Parts: sequence; C-alpha cells; structure tokens
Amino acid sequence: MSFLCYMQSRALRTTSGMSGMRNAEAAHSETVREVYTVEEAIECIGFGRFQLKMFVFAGLLWMVESMEIMLVSVLAVAVRCDYDLDSWGESVLTLVMFVGMFFGATFWGVIADKFGRKKALLIVSICVSLSSLISAFSPNYIFLVIIRGILGFSIAGGGQTVNFYAEFLPIKHRGYTTLLVLLFYVCGALVEAVLALLLMGYAGLNWHYFLAFSAIPSCLFLLYFKFIPESPRYYLVSNQIPKAKKVLEQAAKQNGKSLPPGELVFEKESIMLHALSGDSHSDTEASDSEGADSLIIPDENVTSRGKLKDLFSTKERGITTVLLWIIFFAGTSGFYGLILATTELLAITDELKTENVTDGTYLPCIDHKSIPMNSSQCQLLGIDDYIKLVWVNAADAPGILLAIPLIEKIGRRKTMAVEFFLTGASFFLFFICPISKDVLTAFVFLVRVLLNGSLCTLWVYTPEVYPTAVRGIGLGSSSSSARIGAMLTPFIAEVLLRKSIRASLGIYAGLFLICAVCSLRLPIETKKRSLEDKA
Repeated sequence: MSFLCYMQSRALRTTSGMSGMRNAEAAHSETVREVYTVEEAIECIGFGRFQLKMFVFAGLLWMVESMEIMLVSVLAVAVRCDYDLDSWGESVLTLVMFVGMFFGATFWGVIADKFGRKKALLIVSICVSLSSLISAFSPNYIFLVIIRGILGFSIAGGGQTVNFYAEFLPIKHRGYTTLLVLLFYVCGALVEAVLALLLMGYAGLNWHYFLAFSAIPSCLFLLYFKFIPESPRYYLVSNQIPKAKKVLEQAAKQNGKSLPPGELVFEKESIMLHALSGDSHSDTEASDSEGADSLIIPDENVTSRGKLKDLFSTKERGITTVLLWIIFFAGTSGFYGLILATTELLAITDELKTENVTDGTYLPCIDHKSIPMNSSQCQLLGIDDYIKLVWVNAADAPGILLAIPLIEKIGRRKTMAVEFFLTGASFFLFFICPISKDVLTAFVFLVRVLLNGSLCTLWVYTPEVYPTAVRGIGLGSSSSSARIGAMLTPFIAEVLLRKSIRASLGIYAGLFLICAVCSLRLPIETKKRSLEDKA
C-alpha cells in the first residue's frame, strides 16, 4: 500500500461519550475508524488491466453507434433512388431517426441514473441490434421509416457509455483516455464507409445487403456484457455499498493493486456530521453488527437520482446546463449536417456533370433551382465518391489526437472555444467557386479534423461537470438538445442545400461560432477535477 493511498484513507476520528458541555476540558473518549471514498479507491487502483477492458467495451459501443450514424448518409441517397423520392422524402428518413434519438436520449439517461449504467446499456444494445437487423429486411419505405425511428430511440442511449467509462478512471487518465475511446467512433465510420465501398460500390449490391452486414457488429457486441461490472459510483449513490466495494475489489485485483484500508463510505463529511449529532454511541454499536453498511447515512441527496430539476439546483450548475444544451444543439446540428452535406455535395456534383452543366467540378455559386434536372436519372454514389467518404471519415482521428494535448494544456473550455471558432471559419472555404472534387474533399477533411476535436472534448467535459446522481440525465438531456439540432439538419443539409449551397453551409458556420462563445462562458473548468457523487 503506497503512502499516498494510506494518507488519502486516513482515519476519521469521531467523538463519543461527550458531556453536554463542549469545551477543551470536557472528558471524552475517541473511536477511530479508517474509511475511504470511491474516488480515493479509484485513485489507488490506478489505470491498468481493468480499465483497458472497460476501454475496449466503451470503444466498441461507440463504434456501433458511429456505424449507424454514418450509414444514414449513404442509405438516404440509395433509398431516394430506389423508391423514387424527392428531397423531402429523403429528409424524412433521416429526420425520423433523429426524432427517435431526441426522445431516447433523456429517457436512457434517467434509466441509467435510476437502474444502473450496465442495465441501461444492455437494453440499449439489444434494441439497437434487433432494430438494425430488422431494418435490412424492410419491405417498403414506410416500414423502413418506422424501424429507423425505433433504432434512433434505442441508439440514443449509447452516449451513456462515456459516463460509464469515466466513472472507473483516476483523474490523471480521465481526459486523454476518454478521447482515445472516441477513436472507436472514427473506426466505426471508416468501417461503414469501407462496407459501402465494397458492397454498394464494387459489388453493386443494394442497400438491403448493406444494412444486413452493418448489423453484425452490434449483434456480436452483446457477448461483451458478460465481462463488465456495474459502476461502483452508481452502487454508492443507490445505497448498495457492499456491491460497490466488491466491484472495486475486482478492479484492484485485476490491476494488481490493493484498496485503501478501512471501510468504503459515501463521503467523509457525512460520517463526521453524523458522529457529532449526538448518536455516536449507537453508531459504534451498529458498526459491530452491520460492518460497512453502518457507515451509509440515508440522505435525500444520495437516494435522489435522475431528476431534471437537480440540473438547476445551484446557479452555477443551472448556467452550465443551459450553455451545454446550446452547445450540444448547435455543435451536433453542424456535425450531422456536415456528414449529410458531404454525400449530397458529391451527389449534386455528379448530377450536374450528368446534365452537362459542369465537367465534374464543385459549383456552390450557381442557382441550382434554375437548372432543369432529368428526374429519371437518379444518381447513386459512385466508387470514387465512396473512396472520398473513406478519406473524409479518416479526418476524425487526427482531430481527436490534436485535442488530447490541448485539453490538458489549456483546459476543456478553451480547447472547445478555439476549435469551434476555427471550424466555423473553415466553413467559408466551401463558398469558393469553382473547385475540383479533390479540393472539396480536402476542405471537408480539414473541417472534420477541427470539428471532431471540439465535439469529442465536449463529450469529455460533460460527464466530468455533473455529479454521479445526475450524470446520466445531465448527459442525456444535453444529448436530447443535440437531437433537436439534428432534426433540423435534414432540411438544411438536404432540402436547402439543393436550393442554395452557400445559404445552407453559412447557417452551420454561424452555429459553430455560437458554440465558441458559449464554451468560453462555461463557469466550471474540469481539468484535474475530481468527479463528484452527491447531487
């Protein structure tokens, strides 16, 4: 046992047998108890084999979600041609998924806070795998729209993975390892782009096969839950301290470490106040018969979990919540907008080439409404387009790697502010006219680097700023706000884009500049900050 861990779990001295007179001359006896908190236990356990197991778990779940999000942009174009849809019909397919995500995000946040992170994520994963597989056998457009809406509701709970993973991490490793987990999101997008290239590009298969193969990872992922424990922090705030200690013991054993000496408690301050309340002798007697459980003081703030009102329990937390809702709304709208716009821009450029309007160059400066298009010629993405999608999705990786040193050097808030500002400014590069498709791809690559770094930092910051009792609903409500922005995205990135490219992309530029301002206004910096538990 290291000296630091021992000092972190130093004995809590409580006073018993005191007389009514509290002065220096009063005779009293002292009972010494060694106790430690879950934060101290996690710091002692450190980062090791156990955290690596959780790292892979969180990463794979993010990968599954990423594949489903990336799939939407390719699926929308293919379904439009298959069912002869106009731009509004194409948008509905995308919209219904985001509507489902809007209702699902807060719902799953409440479930995670009230019933546990693992249970919530297991139900989410089962629903995602089933709805993803069923959608591959959709007999018509209406059925596909309904099942994709159910999928959206289910997959919205995947964001709770970040909370789940962060609750096992010591302060030193929490920031950068959470960002590294998000690299799996990049892998998921790349896998989906490569699948589209191989199945729909080279093999010429339809979107039914594409969906079927895309569902395989989510089905296989269910096997991983057998090796994953529940969060000890959830057990702690739900007054299940023996289970919390058991999980910590398993983690310590796998890491080759030992827990601090003594008994696990919710917080040392509660024990001290309880000891000085006049019932010290009864506590001492209870400790002989109940062990660790005697040190849990029932408290409304401990047992109250997953309540939206607690996000506004203090002025500081209320301001944080509102600003995060704005950032999630604007940032996610732009993120999904860029994903959908990329395939639309490539498709529009191909259509204009087919109509002999251009030689295949990107022209954001022309009025697309005035160009007569041959409705019988629905242009699917070509092999070259799928290859470009692979490249632009690869841009997310350097974006995360760029954010890793920044969040530890200048902090979470400034990292988001700088990268959101540069993202908004970079959107004006799409106004240049004309440019080749290769240059367009390079511009999208640059914007994805900056945008992904800022959004990933946002996902690191949010679980850190909320206590365990409301961490699920804090992230869930923020994610719901994001889905409102995402619901507007199809009409901006698909409908408006086909009328005016500059108007559509200009909206996103403005949204990212708003994100930059709001990031600077966040009242709390979470760099090197311990996770709180009490609401």
